[in-house]
Amino acid sequence: MLADQRFSGVRDFLEEMKARHFELTEVIDIRKHPELLHCSSYQDGLIHALERILSLRSSGDYSNGANALTTELAYQKLRKKN
Repeated sequence: MLADQRFSGVRDFLEEMKARHFELTEVIDIRKHPELLHCSSYQDGLIHALERILSLRSSGDYSNGANALTTELAYQKLRKKN
C-alpha cells in the first residue's frame, strides 16, 4: 500500500488549476490567441485527472502499488507504440 500523504496537495493543486484555467479561458480572448487552445485542452485534462483522483481516493485504487506499476507500464507501452 502506498501512503495517503500523496493526496495532501491534490485539492489545492486542483483549485489552482481551475483558477488558472478560468483565467486562460475567460480573461484571454482565445480567438485572438488560438494557440492557447492547446494549453486550455491540457489544463482541462489535468483538472479531470485531479478530480478523478479525489473521487476514487477512498476506493484504494491509487493506494495499490501494483495498480500504479501496471498503469505506468501501460503508458510506457503506448508511448513506444505512438
